[in-house]
Amino acid sequence: MMSKIKSLVKNPLQHIQKVKIGLSRKLNQIQDDNFIGFDKYEKYGAYHWESLDSEEYKGRVEVIAPYLSKQSLCLDIGCGDGAYMHALSSQCKAIVGIDADYDAVRLANAKLKENQIGNCQCFHVPISKAYRKLKPIGKFHVIYSMDVIEHLPNPVELLSMTMQLVQPQGVIMIGTPTFVSKEMVSPYHVKEFTSQEMQELLSPYFKIEREILLPAKRLDGKVYAEGFYIGVCVLRGDSKDAKS
Repeated sequence: MMSKIKSLVKNPLQHIQKVKIGLSRKLNQIQDDNFIGFDKYEKYGAYHWESLDSEEYKGRVEVIAPYLSKQSLCLDIGCGDGAYMHALSSQCKAIVGIDADYDAVRLANAKLKENQIGNCQCFHVPISKAYRKLKPIGKFHVIYSMDVIEHLPNPVELLSMTMQLVQPQGVIMIGTPTFVSKEMVSPYHVKEFTSQEMQELLSPYFKIEREILLPAKRLDGKVYAEGFYIGVCVLRGDSKDAKS
């Protein structure tokens, strides 16, 4: 108890800031059927930024980057702490990020500002309300979503929303850890998909143009050569759910 009191006396402003963040978190955390909650950003901060130089992240960024241009308006669904946005920001016109987690968006906007990234902005909004929030911005040339679909009780909601927001000739990229075994499924994941299951999930909504399997480290600390799936997709000619 005395150590806590001493710490408070030494750093009163820091303590006040922590209290403010805690109150904001309680007031602003979203309740949504398709958001199961995520406490890693509260516990560990913007931890993805520490992995940007890893081979895993570089590999995923290298898949996304060739589809961008200086005229591209991009959407990052489930942007987390903004690490992918930072890595890709210099290669496109602008990136909009959305996430249902309060701490993720708070950290993302703070880190992007800290690194003087002026063409990126994150919004605290669940997938269920994203279309209404983003419709005034217009449709996006490129939409990507990495490490998100496995967290969703209703993954189809992400795909339907993507159809509504991508430009007719736009590109969609969905990335997720592949299923290895029941023992390797993260406790944060609702479901991990095999490559075949991802094909079956994506193909009713999109034409899959490419499928890439990348190395990824899993819960046992081992790197699996086909541990991460990315489907590169475009709208199907017979897509009926896309809104104008």
